[in-house]
Amino acid sequence: MRKTSQQKPPMPGSVSRLTSRVMRKKEQINRGDWLLADVPPEPFTRVIVELQTHTPLTQWQPLHIHHAASHVTGRVSLLGR
Repeated sequence: MRKTSQQKPPMPGSVSRLTSRVMRKKEQINRGDWLLADVPPEPFTRVIVELQTHTPLTQWQPLHIHHAASHVTGRVSLLGR
């Protein structure tokens, strides 16, 4: 990006846009998609985490997972119980 003396610096909270040439159809690109240099690892259906909570978790308790621009729901499966 070139900056000229007539351009003002962006204000905090202002929207930034990026124009990029990608080898994809417009319909394949969605809000929140990331441009990566490397191929991402295969998607997975389970995550294993260690949590510290204020209240005890229960088996099959519903939960929400927020990662980057995505949001999915799931259930807790307590291991070793």
